[in-house]
Amino acid sequence: MNATEIANKAVETMAARGAERDQPSGERSMARTVKAFNILFDKDLTETEGWMFMVILKAARAATSPCNLDHYVDGAAYEALAGESATREQATKEPSSKPEAGGFFVWKTITNKTVNKTC
Repeated sequence: MNATEIANKAVETMAARGAERDQPSGERSMARTVKAFNILFDKDLTETEGWMFMVILKAARAATSPCNLDHYVDGAAYEALAGESATREQATKEPSSKPEAGGFFVWKTITNKTVNKTC
């Protein structure tokens, strides 16, 4: 599957899951999920951070099972949803003052496992 096919499959998957679980406009459950998480655990995650958590989850799974295309399809969808959310958050409030983890540190943490590279 090439990159365009993966991206198109992500769009199809978001539409299908949105129709099943949320609204015909697509998957939009993260705001509710983060709100509940924040109340239960006394945290202050944003919707965008919730979507990025899912991106990292899919990257961690891909690190140990790189042949499962579901990780990449869902990861692409979560990246798109994070971008949509970040755009909306940026338009409605000041940028977050939270420190950002370096991408290399995050990727090293995800990939520091035995990987089965045979497909």
